[in-house]
Amino acid sequence: MNAILTWLNDFLYIYILVALLTAAGIYFTVVTKGVQFRLLKEGLRTLTEKKASDRGISSFQALMISTASRVGTGNIIGVSTAIAVGGPGAVFWMWLMALLGAASAFCESTLAQIYKIKSGDKFLGGPAYYIQRGLGKKGLGVLYAVLLIICSSTAMILLVSGVEGNAANAGSPYMQQAVFHMFGETGIHIVTVALMLFAFTTLLGNYFYAEQNLKFITENSKALFVFRIVALVIIFIGTHVGFEMAWNITDILMALVAIVNILAVFAMRRPVIAALKNYDKARKTTDEPVFRAADIGLTDTDCWK
Repeated sequence: MNAILTWLNDFLYIYILVALLTAAGIYFTVVTKGVQFRLLKEGLRTLTEKKASDRGISSFQALMISTASRVGTGNIIGVSTAIAVGGPGAVFWMWLMALLGAASAFCESTLAQIYKIKSGDKFLGGPAYYIQRGLGKKGLGVLYAVLLIICSSTAMILLVSGVEGNAANAGSPYMQQAVFHMFGETGIHIVTVALMLFAFTTLLGNYFYAEQNLKFITENSKALFVFRIVALVIIFIGTHVGFEMAWNITDILMALVAIVNILAVFAMRRPVIAALKNYDKARKTTDEPVFRAADIGLTDTDCWK
């Protein structure tokens, strides 16, 4: 069973996902004129904005939830594995993919804002909503720079530790050996605590997204209760399956979600580009642009009238 999962995992990442994400990152960087670089300062400014209502979340809170779901054990184990197997040059490619991927992340976030819906005094949005409203079918800039810093920090520790990485110690053992060499036994405990916290925040962040997508399908309270029980069972099972199988299953599911999402973002690129041009134009005359969907020819949105 695990051999099949390994083959499928390798096929998705080697032949599909890497090429797809690279092509999308280059394309969106070009058409947005490097939005992840030229609007970085503006993106950081918006993090200080307050939330619109008492029941909503602020820009900073939204960033923290998003970061929690993406900054996980992979930022330690994944980076150490990449360097152990691919050598120090792997760091360059991680940096490059993070910088290019920031443009794709911007487009995804913009679509989520354009096609979000109002539910009472709060807003709901994300891939499920913009795929349904933007494509007529019901079915992720600054964030990637958060990821770039964390992955780079792990990489720097490994590279300057003096510990040689190889296939035998790839993953968390390499990281543990590196911090032990630099900080002694205390370093091992630091890595252990970091892995535990990263895994916990990843669970919380991904559960939040999963619950929001369930609510997209149904608001039934019984269905939500069953979902929560199933989530707990899956977490329990995940602690008992083999390490390699657990990673293979997770990688495959994440790859499938990413493929569907990036294709949807590409198909809906026109309103993203139009909204960005509208924003750039408005910023020339005011520090607080007001977006209206009609200004870019959109009429099928719940908000931005």
